[in-house]
Amino acid sequence: PRSEGADSRTTCVVSKKVARHAVDRNTIKRRCREAVRPLLTTVKKPAFFMFYAKRESLGASFQDVQKDIISLFSEL
Repeated sequence: PRSEGADSRTTCVVSKKVARHAVDRNTIKRRCREAVRPLLTTVKKPAFFMFYAKRESLGASFQDVQKDIISLFSEL
């Protein structure tokens, strides 16, 4: 949780164990950020969100990532 005047923030963490090459890590991060961006406005209370990528995310499409993140936000 964050203070009331602040905005919600998010970060996507991708370790070298998940994706060895920086290009792949950055691709996963970009997909994560773009999937989360429209959902941040639906959060009622400002909060920090941290996503840790798994190995499966390297081969996942954007729609798969988006579907997983939407399901996580629906639990809030």
